[in-house]
Amino acid sequence: MNSIEEKIIKNMPLSRWTTFGIGGNADGFISAESEEELSGAIQYARMNEIPFFIMGGGSNLLICDEGFRGLVIKNDIKGIESAGEEPDEEDRDGCGKSSIKRVLISVKGGTCLGELVNFAMDEGLTGLEFAAGIPGTFGGAVFGNAGAYGKSVGDLLVSARIMTEGGDIKEVERDYFRFGYRWSYLKESREILVEARLELRRENNRDLIRAEMERIIKERESKHPHRGVGCAGSYFKNLPPETPGGRRVPAGLLLERVGAKGICCREAKVFERHANFIINDGKATCRDILELARELKKRVKEQFGVELEEEVIYLNERGTEKRTL
Repeated sequence: MNSIEEKIIKNMPLSRWTTFGIGGNADGFISAESEEELSGAIQYARMNEIPFFIMGGGSNLLICDEGFRGLVIKNDIKGIESAGEEPDEEDRDGCGKSSIKRVLISVKGGTCLGELVNFAMDEGLTGLEFAAGIPGTFGGAVFGNAGAYGKSVGDLLVSARIMTEGGDIKEVERDYFRFGYRWSYLKESREILVEARLELRRENNRDLIRAEMERIIKERESKHPHRGVGCAGSYFKNLPPETPGGRRVPAGLLLERVGAKGICCREAKVFERHANFIINDGKATCRDILELARELKKRVKEQFGVELEEEVIYLNERGTEKRTL
């Protein structure tokens, strides 16, 4: 435990660790680069009755201006490796042989999602192109079942190793996560993804994978804030389909119809090219973001009679996550 205590940094500004660039100081901060450090940090916090919060890449996260009265544990356990390859029994050519290879890869939770996408492309593996350009870590992507264009990370997961709030490891299958729209059971259980196996497909023509990734990134850049702009991604979840089996109603569409683009609350601003992005236009505070979000929800509620639900997680100084002021 002493080595854990020695590694803890006191009064760490959390704004430097979030894509929003917002947040006060944490009483303590530690980067856990191994399972032993992650488990040790959790046990240290529990033994000393210190509230703790597990952080990934700091995207999709809004931290209050007062910071966090506890220990922030950043999951920095990284790594990607092949976990086997075999024929896909469901895809056979006329000779009775499989024409597509089923490939398993093992990914650590603290791995940057962008690194994982690039690894897949370099290895000639298809299935992750939809995630090109999505920020954050792989663990965070599983936690919130990140996705785009009708696909999500949970679709690819086969099995995983997760850490309990007590610091113990257990192995689970995909069904354990109960994946839903921007949701996994980890949000309820407070367990931490340490490592997971994903199932991809072999595509020997890397140019096809690269072309699809470039197309998606270009489309993102045409309507999303550029890297370096303070933003946590889509602020509100899309609404459920109007009819069973239909497509979700984009929150950005409703926000655009209520005139959200470009409106400000001091240094917080709705992005002018996409109404579901709130940006830190300079020195925005957490309160600026929350007040602007509240105004957006009010407008949509008054005009359409629906309640927008935040996708971005809000962390207050007591260590609880809240959706509104």
